[in-house]
Amino acid sequence: MESNKPKVLIITDWYFPGYKAGGPIQSVHRLANQLSEKVDLKIITRDRDLHSEAKYSRIKSDTWFSQDGYQVLYCSKQQELDFIKKELEKKSHDKVYLNSFFSFRYSLFPLFHAYRIGMLKKVILAPRGMLGEGALKIKALKKSVLISGFKFLRIHKKIIFHSTDKSE
Repeated sequence: MESNKPKVLIITDWYFPGYKAGGPIQSVHRLANQLSEKVDLKIITRDRDLHSEAKYSRIKSDTWFSQDGYQVLYCSKQQELDFIKKELEKKSHDKVYLNSFFSFRYSLFPLFHAYRIGMLKKVILAPRGMLGEGALKIKALKKSVLISGFKFLRIHKKIIFHSTDKSE
């Protein structure tokens, strides 16, 4: 039976049981727990923690499973882009929440794919402090080029920002 709840897809680099990425994991976990009764929620994430080569031990990669009232997919390195692309191309989500700005696989790729397939109006982007003055000084040229492309394509006019600070 099809649910009448809004459908939300969260795409994030790291999620529980990971902990090395710190606050963003906690934020998404709290968000998921708050939303799980109100929306049909799916989360796509990596199958390993930050800076880890080892996969999570009790989790099967590349398989959707239920957790706390929502679905989670822990992707292997080989399948990440394919799973994200396939999920976006279903166009079945009311909102797509991207939990960072400069992650190629978990933000930039989904963002530009959403742009390509006409789904930008469904995107919520949480920069997580990555657009702050100090953060922009690290790898400044690369970030400047990405932001210029973002502005050139007018992506910032077509998405919703979930910012943690007015400077973002």
